[in-house]
Amino acid sequence: MNGRDGDDRHRLTVESTDPLDSQSAVSSPTVIGQVSVPWTPVVGHGSAPWTPVAGYGFIPEHDEHEGPLPNLSSTHPRHWKYISEGGATIVFSYRGPPHKVFSNSVLRLRKAVRATPAPEEHKEIGIGNSDVVDEKGAIVKPLEIAEDQEQKIKARGSNESLRSVRSAHSSRSLHHHRSSSNVRDDDSDSDWEDLNPDLTSENEQPDDPTIAFQTRVTSRLVPLCFLPRLESARVGRRWVEELARIGERARPEARRRVDGIDLERRKGVLADDLVGWLGWAVEIKPKWAFLPNPTHLSAETAPFKLSRCRFCMHGYHSSRAGKEKGGYCPLDLFSGDLGRIKRALGALWDTWIMSNGSINNLKVFVMGKTVKPKSDPPFDYLSPFLRSTNGEEGMREAFVEAIAPMLHSSPLLGTLSTLMRSLDALDIEGVEKLWKEAKHVAMVGLSPKIADDEDEPSLADWEKFVDEYLAHGPYVGTKERYDPNEPQEENLKYWLTSYLMSATFKDCSIMLRFPPGLLDGTESFANPERDVSMPLLTAIDLDPKSMKRLQKWAELDRDIVQHYAEADRTGDDGQCVDARVVGAVGKGVAI
Repeated sequence: MNGRDGDDRHRLTVESTDPLDSQSAVSSPTVIGQVSVPWTPVVGHGSAPWTPVAGYGFIPEHDEHEGPLPNLSSTHPRHWKYISEGGATIVFSYRGPPHKVFSNSVLRLRKAVRATPAPEEHKEIGIGNSDVVDEKGAIVKPLEIAEDQEQKIKARGSNESLRSVRSAHSSRSLHHHRSSSNVRDDDSDSDWEDLNPDLTSENEQPDDPTIAFQTRVTSRLVPLCFLPRLESARVGRRWVEELARIGERARPEARRRVDGIDLERRKGVLADDLVGWLGWAVEIKPKWAFLPNPTHLSAETAPFKLSRCRFCMHGYHSSRAGKEKGGYCPLDLFSGDLGRIKRALGALWDTWIMSNGSINNLKVFVMGKTVKPKSDPPFDYLSPFLRSTNGEEGMREAFVEAIAPMLHSSPLLGTLSTLMRSLDALDIEGVEKLWKEAKHVAMVGLSPKIADDEDEPSLADWEKFVDEYLAHGPYVGTKERYDPNEPQEENLKYWLTSYLMSATFKDCSIMLRFPPGLLDGTESFANPERDVSMPLLTAIDLDPKSMKRLQKWAELDRDIVQHYAEADRTGDDGQCVDARVVGAVGKGVAI
């Protein structure tokens, strides 16, 4: 079930918006700061199939797809327009006649590298974490390969604005030509089926790992009404060859030299078109929502980490030299206070204007096009949707005043804040210290990398972790098995996995999608059935992170604090206010 098949259960609603009216399904609210955030244990295996979310109705648990998969060969490849690509996938948007499945959808297809020779060895480790031996014999992650390719492309001068739909999965070298021998130029939707389809290969091929991870992990932490629809779709060989031929023309030249659509895969991923070719959309990358638990901070870092949030400190790092700092603080956006949310949105708008959209904390899309303020005047593009009483100068106020109340009334930001801070209960300093203690690093006099001997979590590992996490809810500093103030060495794997899960939410984006027409101030993101004719709020880029990144994150953390401590901070008021922290419990912080 995906909530779109007309099943009457998907239209059930909660008459009262008070989560306490459904005690059997939802636990008491967790008070975080002065904001009451209901801790909603989204259903998992063996639980009731429905979870009431205050003001958002009953959210159906995601089921695996039933019946035959949607078949892309029923459409013409020309009806799919190239949109963007990252290191691992390439994205097309459906632009054909109205279709009950494909309208308002994008298709994500895996890519295969063109480089030869092919990887010598391929070993599956776990969901989204396959090891590949490169031509130099070094074992690397496909995501790292993708990021390396991304940097090389940027170094060649590519000016494309490319969104990476990230999920580490094994890449496969191309051993075939990209042009089909059966090139067709007509617009007929028929006869794109393979003459002799290999159904055995299709049935044996697993769904894309992003689907499994959302179905079995993230949808238990974030209500489905805030997650994108993801489902498998059949991709015939003839059809995908033609799509590759057509789409190749729109791809950046630098990328065409590196990789292309993987023609061997018989499945793609259908997802909501969150940018849309009608209406407009906003992408916000909010970043870290909290100040850390002070328990495990060193005397050198605590004064800075407890007064300035990670994002604001990072603005002084050498890697951001020459970039607009702006006045955006994530703690404003996550504060639960309408005035501070407006301040955050205003700061994001200002930085968007000053940087011409080059800083990716805010992106604006109109009719599917990325708006660049210097070449695409915001007033011209947004006036069909936002009512400005003062022309170009008034568009900033119109933007803030329209969006802020909608974000303020939605529980999504509170949910993400709770997840980030409770999953990162030790800070990277505490994670590193616990790992060294568990491995007796000081005793043996070695300096190995954090988690260098740990396997990547499998899908089963992620599910087990979520089971344990949901069993005790957000941390409140109490004495229990996973007490963040006194973590135990035997629970090292839990804490490593917890930090990785927090990193997923820290790096996510939220998409705000609006239908055509002027906003009148009555809209909200209460849209449990994800009706595309209504405003839609979605958390995206929730893919798993690799254990191999922990050492890099620890080093970057030290570097950021050091740069901030040594920087000229003239004009810096030196304080970020975490409204969701109310005080200490023992040595920890109530969160």
